[in-house]
Amino acid sequence: MQNNTQNISSILPVLAVEETVLMPNAGLPLCLKKEKYKHMQDEIVEGNVVAVLHPISGPKKKDNIYDQNSFYKTGCSGKIIHTITIGDRINILLQGICRFNIVHFIESTEGVVRVMVDYTKYAIDMNENNDKDVDTTNLLTALASYCKDIDAAPNWSEINSATTDSLVSALAMSYPLHPLERQSILEIVDLKERSDMITKLINMNLHGSGTANATFN
Repeated sequence: MQNNTQNISSILPVLAVEETVLMPNAGLPLCLKKEKYKHMQDEIVEGNVVAVLHPISGPKKKDNIYDQNSFYKTGCSGKIIHTITIGDRINILLQGICRFNIVHFIESTEGVVRVMVDYTKYAIDMNENNDKDVDTTNLLTALASYCKDIDAAPNWSEINSATTDSLVSALAMSYPLHPLERQSILEIVDLKERSDMITKLINMNLHGSGTANATFN
């Protein structure tokens, strides 16, 4: 399916994710507090598609529910592949589909924030061949230096065999970045530009001028 967003709903319930972003064509496991997301119990079910949005600067919510002023205006739709409840936690696996810009928020009396979204700007996410001309040499070199710096031993066979799209998405979600940097990467349309941005941020981090403030999940 190439550049076809017609099969994705344009009205989606919002799933607020504070620690990272969801990228297209990438899997994101999440552990949610059941009490915090109790208003979404009918939405967080296998097969449903949700709008994953990143809060702007910490929680801005009433009764644990975000409002429309809490979020950046670009997010990513994600299909819930798997859910399991363990005690007071809901473990879910999301699969990123396509990024979007918010058209407007929809009023709800059920506590669930919904949005109407427009996929036009990011329709390229649906193109399976959008990474064939992207050179990752510099990105892999920077990543190798970072892993050496923190004495990490990643699975290089898996990394080298990954598509550029999946590698860039994985780093955007898991590499230690400031929340604004994650959101900035999410909003870049072109895959090469996203790869270049992450490469630059890794190199800045290595030279002590980055703003990374987290660890790998």
